[in-house]
Amino acid sequence: MPAAKLGGDKPRPYAAVARAQHCPGTMLLIGRLGEAFCRFMLEELERQSEVCCTCQKRFPAGTERCPEDGSKLFAEQVCRLVGTTFAERYEILEPVGEGGMSVVYRARHIHMQRIVAIKLLHERIASDEKALLRFKREAQATGNLSHQNVISVYDFGVTKDHQAFFVMDFLEGEALDAVIKKEKRIEPARAVSIFKQICDGLEHAHKKGVIHRDLKPSNIILVPQDDGFELVKIVDFGIAKMVSIDASSKQQLTQTGQVFGSPLYLSPEQCQGIAIDNRSDIYSLGCLMYEALAGKPPLIGDTAIATMLKHINDPPPLFSAKFPEAQIPQPIEYVVRKCLEKSPESRYQTVAELRQSLLDAAAASNLEGYRTGGVIDVPKKQEELASTWDKLVASMPGLSPARKSGRRWLMAAAIALPTLLVVGVLLFAFLWPGPADDRGTPVDKFRWLWLMSEADKSLARNDYAAALNTLDRAEQVATTFGDSANRLLRTLKLKSQVLGLANMFEQQESVNNQIMTIQVQQIQKETDEVRALLKRLLASGDSPVAVEKARLEAEANSERVLLSARRLDSRGMLDEEESFLKQAISTYEWLNLRQSPTLASLKMQLATCLTGKQELPEVRPLLLSALTIRRSLPNQESRAVKRLVLQSMLKLGQFDRDQSNFKDARTELLSVLEQVRREFPQDRELMRESLQSYADLLRQTGEIEEFQKVQQEARRFGS
Repeated sequence: MPAAKLGGDKPRPYAAVARAQHCPGTMLLIGRLGEAFCRFMLEELERQSEVCCTCQKRFPAGTERCPEDGSKLFAEQVCRLVGTTFAERYEILEPVGEGGMSVVYRARHIHMQRIVAIKLLHERIASDEKALLRFKREAQATGNLSHQNVISVYDFGVTKDHQAFFVMDFLEGEALDAVIKKEKRIEPARAVSIFKQICDGLEHAHKKGVIHRDLKPSNIILVPQDDGFELVKIVDFGIAKMVSIDASSKQQLTQTGQVFGSPLYLSPEQCQGIAIDNRSDIYSLGCLMYEALAGKPPLIGDTAIATMLKHINDPPPLFSAKFPEAQIPQPIEYVVRKCLEKSPESRYQTVAELRQSLLDAAAASNLEGYRTGGVIDVPKKQEELASTWDKLVASMPGLSPARKSGRRWLMAAAIALPTLLVVGVLLFAFLWPGPADDRGTPVDKFRWLWLMSEADKSLARNDYAAALNTLDRAEQVATTFGDSANRLLRTLKLKSQVLGLANMFEQQESVNNQIMTIQVQQIQKETDEVRALLKRLLASGDSPVAVEKARLEAEANSERVLLSARRLDSRGMLDEEESFLKQAISTYEWLNLRQSPTLASLKMQLATCLTGKQELPEVRPLLLSALTIRRSLPNQESRAVKRLVLQSMLKLGQFDRDQSNFKDARTELLSVLEQVRREFPQDRELMRESLQSYADLLRQTGEIEEFQKVQQEARRFGS
């Protein structure tokens, strides 16, 4: 064959390879590309397959359990640690669960022989600083908690090869979502026992300053006990928010505007990316309770966004309308719907309040006697008690027949005991005056709760006349016992809502004025209590120990002090607010907390108050002082502290602009805008306010063309 034919008839790729044979560099490049491609395909095959950690066999992605031994399947890198000693003291036994950020193993402490669970951050995100900080925060949040209904964390660390981990209880139980899936729904009596324990654990977390933010059935573990009781454990504080950490060490890993949690259980505040507090957990718990009782979540959209919009706008369907077969008692339904109010102010304000209403509703629904999931059959229990007593007496050696006959009296007493117990319960219900901070018999409280439930039911039928009639009775009941302000306020708010729907606007205005009067009284009462606290701190003594204790107490109550001032401001009680803030500032300064972020916030709030009163000479010095304090805070490189400094500069620039001090205002506002563009481009709230403030300055100085550009940019951030 002619030599010319060899190259001329070859397809183009083969000709290129033939030419490359005469170029060693090109062949080397082709070889390396081929090797890289093969490695990529192997890694891709590994990622798209699952491995059985027991038999080491590989199965296609999507297979949940090994066909050979029934073990749960995991990614290959998860199984690599099985059988190894981790952190020099834990033997890894098997993986038990895997999530987007971490994997959990069952392990044994090699020295104590104790079975534990170890949670490890995934290797692929171990270098992600934010993921690592969130992982550390979960350990810190859970480690600060010590309660029988919250999972316990024993150890936390980072290994020599930079593997972050923490060690916690290994729970031999079943997640609530699995129980719901298996049993379709939870019976009300059993559900109340579960909900009560969740409230207990959640109340402990809230008192420690921890908001869970991701309450859902899969994060509730039911652990069976030897006596048949189901012990509830709250787990997974992976996105928990610490709200009472010392300000100098607080790491703000999540800013306003970010959404975390599972869409089916998000509160409206979380869906909108705005600030949350303990009441957000109460809403999520309401979603959990609804699903446990009905078998389905309260609000489900076609997509995650659609579900979040439903949480913001749509009321949950009534149990009686959508799930009549569940036979949920009305008082229980009222409690759940109260948790699911869109406005945080309309929900239960604390988990303790929710728990008490839940127990009241259970009693009103005849669900008392639950412990292992059902209502105790009293006659059957009496028969069992008599039989057990007969066997016990018969088995006693040396007991004469005459003495054995006396067991009948004892048996009669045992049978009569439940009757005495019922009498005791009735006396308690009708005569016990209630705790000191909420006087009123249980019967009064049950009656009010039942009336509110009836009114809610009438409202759902659009029977406004019946709802108003029932609410009038509830209002009367709420004013006859205890500290009626909270119950009366809740009654009046619902009454205002019904009047508005019925177009009875004059009556609605009267009720709204009544609500405002009660709220002002509550604000005044809270302010008086905080004033007394500040006065006591000033009188704590001059000894170093007393002063240090007073400082710690002042910092621990900082949020309460600021909240009282803001509530006064929201009601336009500016004179009271000014007096209160000046007392608070002098107290913090006397305690030598001059570099406290709380003091800076108090001065910022006082500047706002004085601006509202048009007492302007003191405003700029207060803003400058607050800015100086925030610039002296530790961790100046952290985003949280940088944001505080920028907020202070922004307020100062806004004040100078409004006082026509355009030269200083331009320097301040432009500096803030440049820093926000550079370091906080995703912070929509801060970007919008910075752009709008600078745009207003340009408008006032007549720079219309530049003003229009900045104003247009501000609109993209919701201006």
